[in-house]
Amino acid sequence: MFGDSLKNMVAVTDRHSAYFAINFLSHQVCLAHLLREIQYLNELDKNQKWSKDLENLLQEAIHYRNEHPTEVVETKSWLDRLDSILQQNVDHLKKAFGT
Repeated sequence: MFGDSLKNMVAVTDRHSAYFAINFLSHQVCLAHLLREIQYLNELDKNQKWSKDLENLLQEAIHYRNEHPTEVVETKSWLDRLDSILQQNVDHLKKAFGT
């Protein structure tokens, strides 16, 4: 139905595996779905701070974009913060944190 146009589109999805079998230009996970999953992790283990740090970063990024809708954002500092969080070892936390 879409022909060759899918290869020029970015798919914003809920991480359902079927979407990743389609040949899109790129994939982006929906921020609302990520934040809902992070909230689950916050409630799963209230004593950890990993998911809270990730939630804060995403909320700050969303707020920044909302406050500066036309600005070209330098992504390095945001990506550095994200990488720092994602590289933390979560093996000591419940399995859901690793997935």
